[in-house]
Amino acid sequence: MQVISIRLFTIQIVILTLLNSTVMNSQNSMAIPQVDLEIGGELFAKQTTESGNYMMGVAAVMIDIDLVFNEKVSLFGAFHFDSSPWHDLLNETRQTRMTESSPYDIELEVEEFYLTWNATRFLTVTAGRWFSRISPVNQLHLADFQFNMKPRIFTSYWGSNHGMAIDGIGTKLHYSTDNSELALKTEFAKNGIEKENTLFTNTLSYKHTNERTTINPRIFGYWEHQTTNHPFLALQDEENFKMRELRTGLKKNGWGGSLTISHNIRSNQSLLFTTEWMNRKYGSSNYPGAYAFLVYSPSENWSASIMYQQLKLPLATDGVGTINEKSIISGISWFPYTNHRLRLEYQHYGEKIYHENMLLMKYTFIFDI
Repeated sequence: MQVISIRLFTIQIVILTLLNSTVMNSQNSMAIPQVDLEIGGELFAKQTTESGNYMMGVAAVMIDIDLVFNEKVSLFGAFHFDSSPWHDLLNETRQTRMTESSPYDIELEVEEFYLTWNATRFLTVTAGRWFSRISPVNQLHLADFQFNMKPRIFTSYWGSNHGMAIDGIGTKLHYSTDNSELALKTEFAKNGIEKENTLFTNTLSYKHTNERTTINPRIFGYWEHQTTNHPFLALQDEENFKMRELRTGLKKNGWGGSLTISHNIRSNQSLLFTTEWMNRKYGSSNYPGAYAFLVYSPSENWSASIMYQQLKLPLATDGVGTINEKSIISGISWFPYTNHRLRLEYQHYGEKIYHENMLLMKYTFIFDI
């Protein structure tokens, strides 16, 4: 997730038109929207097991605001005030950066800022900046996710610690019954470091819910046109590897699928299982990745989780093609109050390329204003 200025292209005209037509009542007086404001933050302490480096501080200050004008139109914004280098060290934990000094500057990051228009019963239109809907976990903020970082297939393939955020317009065609929904989501947007790449995604999903269980499979594909070539961002700035652009043309694509199952065992006791496979293709080379995690909540105040992930990455050194990265993350979470979480987590990596094993404790708190 980069520091950006919000660019909505010509979508700005659409937003202004929708706002002007929906927030005025019949007497042309401004309607008062329903406002939901949340303010929170994250405090952390971490210890890397190999080098013994220890760090603690503020990971982020979060502000989320949701404006509901009526049943058809709403506006959502999620903002982070991040403190560097604390935030980079927390999420990337690259060994080459552990001893480097960096200015403790404060940066405003716009996670999401988008308008939702329920055009009809079957069609929803989104315009602005949002997390791509191609994955169930890519739609979540870090404060909502069960782990302290999102799966590596997002941080490696799209170069953001928080997942893939895009600027553009999206549509959702959906048909719902009492206990199921079939949806086709399409996104046409800009993606990349400087938002120079054109991205087109399609996701077909189905959700079925009964009294205790929810099952949500999905498949997706995306096509991206690059104006410039970039290496995999996971290997960027690494001292041990030379930078080398992947000169495979200006087009790349990917596909994948996921399955999420949640089950309420009994009152306040539940299981959540999610698995996802994704493949990103550069030219004739394929770089697949996958993860699976299980979260068990014996009560509303406690949960235990474990995640296994594996992905294939290209190396920039001569004579070495790829490396398979594997890791296991396990942790315990305690929820003393609503929207407050204290989490102890251990991250173990099978390959020591730019990661160290790490023990991390983080306290996340959110207040409704």
